[in-house]
Amino acid sequence: MVTEKISRALKWISKYLRSFWGVFFTCFILGVLLFVLLYGFDAINPKNVAWILNGQDLEQHYLGWEFYRRSEWSFPVGQITTLAYPYGVPINFTDSIPLVAIPLKLFTGMLPENFQYIGIWGAISFGLTAAFAGSLLRRFTTSTLVVLAGAVLLTVTPVLVARMFIHTALASVWLIFAAFTLIAYWRVIQSRGLWLQLLLWAVLCVMAILIHPYYVPMVGTALFVYLVITYRSVWRFLVGLLVPVVAALLAFWVSGGFSLQGDSALGTPNEYNLDLLAPFSSSSWSNLLPSLSSISGESMMFVGAGAVLAVVCALVLFIVRKDYRKLWSTVRRRPIVTILTGMTLVALVVLSVGTVIRVNGFELADLEWLPERVQATWGIFRASARLFWPIYFLVIIVSLCYMSYALRGRQKLLISLILLFTLVQFVDVSTSPAGRSITGVASRTQSVKSADEKKVISYLGKLTREDSNKSHLVYLGSMNTQEYFDLNEAALKYNLTLSSGYFSRSPQALIDQRVADLKQKLFAGEKLADDSIYVLDDPDLIRGAQQNPYYSQARVGKYTFLEEK
Repeated sequence: MVTEKISRALKWISKYLRSFWGVFFTCFILGVLLFVLLYGFDAINPKNVAWILNGQDLEQHYLGWEFYRRSEWSFPVGQITTLAYPYGVPINFTDSIPLVAIPLKLFTGMLPENFQYIGIWGAISFGLTAAFAGSLLRRFTTSTLVVLAGAVLLTVTPVLVARMFIHTALASVWLIFAAFTLIAYWRVIQSRGLWLQLLLWAVLCVMAILIHPYYVPMVGTALFVYLVITYRSVWRFLVGLLVPVVAALLAFWVSGGFSLQGDSALGTPNEYNLDLLAPFSSSSWSNLLPSLSSISGESMMFVGAGAVLAVVCALVLFIVRKDYRKLWSTVRRRPIVTILTGMTLVALVVLSVGTVIRVNGFELADLEWLPERVQATWGIFRASARLFWPIYFLVIIVSLCYMSYALRGRQKLLISLILLFTLVQFVDVSTSPAGRSITGVASRTQSVKSADEKKVISYLGKLTREDSNKSHLVYLGSMNTQEYFDLNEAALKYNLTLSSGYFSRSPQALIDQRVADLKQKLFAGEKLADDSIYVLDDPDLIRGAQQNPYYSQARVGKYTFLEEK
């Protein structure tokens, strides 16, 4: 009886692991476990914010959420009214993941005073990356072990591991895998009708734009390829393209992405572009392979030692088996699909390289002759190297899928190789110089505060107690990153708005004009608004303000504050 029950249970498990949802949920759990192995449990604790307050980009993302939850509801719903005051800034441009922040704001009264979702989102991203990677591999192999091991290999990639707690929103690479999965299962989707296709792609595009706008061109190119593959008629193609695009634009508008006032200071297409040698440099993410010193962090495209082995193995098998003949035969059967798909991939490479072509930091060519309008449009995505990510992951996916095809008659060898490559990938990435630096990153219990920040918090506490009318903190100058981090916690602690900040896009022209107007009033001997606390920026301003009859000055660390006489 017991043996029979065990046998039935094993059969059920085997059947479950062969189903789409069985693979999806099993790989999701695997991904979350990988996250915990790499980063620890502390990151998932929503009350643990000390490790986030590190004076880097991660703190900016968290502060965007904190200022947003303290803002009054307005339309657009993602507007942070307490930053860049009085103009405000959309939460889309603090990289605070609007998809999570906007719904959470509904429950802000129920949440603890210090609440972070960055770690939880990281665990979910790891889980979804593994889930979609496993579901994708399931389409091309019948081996459960290959699917599970391949999902782990695709999840433990330097791009994901490195980004997780630098730019957490950008670490949502599962969006790319989700798009690839929709392409892989296009026959199933098409058999269910046009409405399912429109729904799935619209949801994916909306999620992409509400997580991070950089994913829009990545998911958008995948949508284009899907529509090319499934082409039946012009109207069906246009509907399939327009519905997801309109849905994404509508979501961006409602969340505040189009509400930014003033000059947003767009970048240039070569600011953080792809170095052509980046995929061949380990960038300190391997103990086994060399690192090229001139490759920037944004350009890092190393796939991992295990993935390199998989790519090399797939290439060797491809050459030995002479499958290039079969490939050419496949291309000839659907030439238009092949050409358009190839052009799409080439376009992503071109966009990621930017207008300055570099090899290990050496400048080969500069396309400065391009019209300014073209460069400005290109520069919307100033960290253009990121647009290479779909190709980065596609190379690994194709290698694993081809190995599964080429070795389909030798399952033991296939499983052994995939397991070996996955083990090499995990061990090499996690023990590499860069990998060791992220181990236990969330275990810090004390936030990093500069001496100036501590003094500012103490001073503003005294000031707001003496005058409860103070509601705004105004910085009379160009606020840099460190100054933002020094002043933000005090502003949050005492419920003050902040006149500037650290954003990916901002109403900088309006901020600068307001600062200029306030300086002019100060130099003219006029009194400024009583409900604000003013921080002076440069020596000339400090000297000029000394002539104003209404104010004296207080030196607090490196900052100078105006005090009413």
